[in-house]
Amino acid sequence: MSNNMFCDYCGMEKVNEVNASVMMVPYPNAQFISEKLLKRGFTYDDLVKCLLWAEHSGSEDIYEDYGKRSVTVYCEIKASITNFQKNIIESDKNVNDKNGDDKNV
Repeated sequence: MSNNMFCDYCGMEKVNEVNASVMMVPYPNAQFISEKLLKRGFTYDDLVKCLLWAEHSGSEDIYEDYGKRSVTVYCEIKASITNFQKNIIESDKNVNDKNGDDKNV
């Protein structure tokens, strides 16, 4: 059985917690995430909707439709982080392969 888990909302694979505890997995900075969100068409309004929905959930009637957009934004953020980490791990593996290092990442 795999130790990988998947996001309940978007199905995106979460970072393997076992591997993450063994090795330091880097995280992208806010600018990287912002650029990815902008490239995918997310707006400042989308981010405000996330905050309103998350921080003022007692006002469900007013912000009810913001929940769906919030989930979409958070899944995009998670996907950007996961892809960033996979690219780092893959590039480290390629460097190790070129150097003749046969350790698994």
